[in-house]
Amino acid sequence: MHRPIVSSTALAVLLWSGAAFAAPPTVKTSFDLRLRQEVWDAPARTAAADSTYDFSLVRARLGLDLTWTHWTLHGMAQAAGALGIPENGSFGAGPTYFTANDGETDFGVIALAELSAIYQKDGLRAVLGRQAYADGFEIPTGSASLDRIKRARLGDRLVGVFEWPNVGRRYDGASLGYGRGGGHVSAFALRPLTGAFDHRDAFRSIDDVTVAGGAFTAKYNTWIPSSEVRAFAIQYEDDRRVAPAGGLSLTTAGGSYLWGDARGNVLVWAAVQGGDWGTADQEAWAVAVDLGRELDGLPGKPSVHLAFEQASGDGRPGGAHESFFNLLPTNHKYYDLIDFTSFSNLRDVYLETWLSAGSKVKVRAALHQLSLVEKQDAWYGGSGAFQESTFGYTPRRPAGGFPSTDLGRELGTDVNWTIREGLQLTVGGAYFWGGDAAAAFLPAKEDAGWGYVELSWKR
Repeated sequence: MHRPIVSSTALAVLLWSGAAFAAPPTVKTSFDLRLRQEVWDAPARTAAADSTYDFSLVRARLGLDLTWTHWTLHGMAQAAGALGIPENGSFGAGPTYFTANDGETDFGVIALAELSAIYQKDGLRAVLGRQAYADGFEIPTGSASLDRIKRARLGDRLVGVFEWPNVGRRYDGASLGYGRGGGHVSAFALRPLTGAFDHRDAFRSIDDVTVAGGAFTAKYNTWIPSSEVRAFAIQYEDDRRVAPAGGLSLTTAGGSYLWGDARGNVLVWAAVQGGDWGTADQEAWAVAVDLGRELDGLPGKPSVHLAFEQASGDGRPGGAHESFFNLLPTNHKYYDLIDFTSFSNLRDVYLETWLSAGSKVKVRAALHQLSLVEKQDAWYGGSGAFQESTFGYTPRRPAGGFPSTDLGRELGTDVNWTIREGLQLTVGGAYFWGGDAAAAFLPAKEDAGWGYVELSWKR
């Protein structure tokens, strides 16, 4: 089993701290099982590929925490497998799993997903070792409705755990957060590991990719009434052979402003990006806006949101590279549930609602209008590096260019039923009506349908 140096260092730090562990630790175990069946009616470039396919995924996690007064030694092992991956899938997740696992259709692995030393005291939390990390939701607001917006619109936006694929994403490195009074500071220096779709080599270091950064958050309702303000900066380096010649060295800086209460919200997020894209200069930007309203007087107490997201594209050959780079996000929760797009050269306007159908059933539904920003650029897919030999983003360009910026529309929904505490059943899916831009790249079939059933058990 591959054993990262940084996780071994975390264990050494704990053992070296001797006196802090004189008393026996508190022992806590956890277990997480996830079973999912996905069914696809995928778009296609040629009629020879299989548009209709299905496959099964299983993932089990076993965690162990040893906790002293201020220290915790945390570990988690993961077993993950897949059955029935298509050999000739036309589009969507099927061919991605197939390619990422060297052309196998049934596979599985047991690996060490997390091993870290955690120190907590007086508002400080530091983690050294193999860990999950996501940006954007460093601290809660204390309002359930606003925290839901933060998780949905800010969490995992540029650096995330990518939990939707079967393996997920983990990192080796260090992270910390410190918050007392009205402010909170966070920082991280991490190296992503293989995973997401890749089972065969799960949780091995991707040696030539690093990500580091930090954020400052003015806590909700402290500096500005009914508001939270966050500023961040992230440095991304990629020197792999699959990266653009000369490598990537990108700085992304920006911030967000969240205003609201239990009745509604306004959220604005923006970022600019500079640095080196191979031998070209990087000059890109992105913005997102969410306007939400809680309608507690209606059946199901729906929360309705009108949102807009746009990331710059590169409409001019030569010169600076102007396509925004999405870093290492969890894109499944953004843009489209069917996962055909990433946040580069993309304009997404959508209406989303969350509501309750009884105390144990939660429903989410969204209608997205997806467009390219620049016809001369590409339609991008992916959620960042997950293998040494795979860049993580795929540019899609038809031979004759895009006749339109219209990618299409997607209607997606999830229904989550809490059967009992820790046991949940989720049924969801989406339909994608391909526009002229999608049809140009997918001449055999531009529309798509997808559905899934997932059972999860946590204790």
